[in-house]
Amino acid sequence: MGLEDSIIGVYLIDGPYWKNSSAKKPLTNAAVLKNLQEAAGLVKQYFPEVAVMLTEAAPVIGAGNIRFPANVDWIGPNCYLYYDECKTIPELENLYHKLAQNFSSEQKMILR
Repeated sequence: MGLEDSIIGVYLIDGPYWKNSSAKKPLTNAAVLKNLQEAAGLVKQYFPEVAVMLTEAAPVIGAGNIRFPANVDWIGPNCYLYYDECKTIPELENLYHKLAQNFSSEQKMILR
């Protein structure tokens, strides 16, 4: 194709745990984590220098029972004002803290 050097990042998925929680036949959190690891691994296999990113919904982050794969470089919260976790500065700070607790030392937070 010739444009591979132009790719700086791949946005893997929006709210994987949130979307899974509303599925007709939801997976376990362990299965979601495994699927994310495999998808990010494929991106890294073919594009080892690009950043892999995903976001997760604030209510799922606030619940504190999810994990993110180490091979995802940037992780961010989906924060909308109708989410209780996103209405005040203290709630936002708490959300960001809970999100960062799930990070490895190499991962970074992206805000959108």
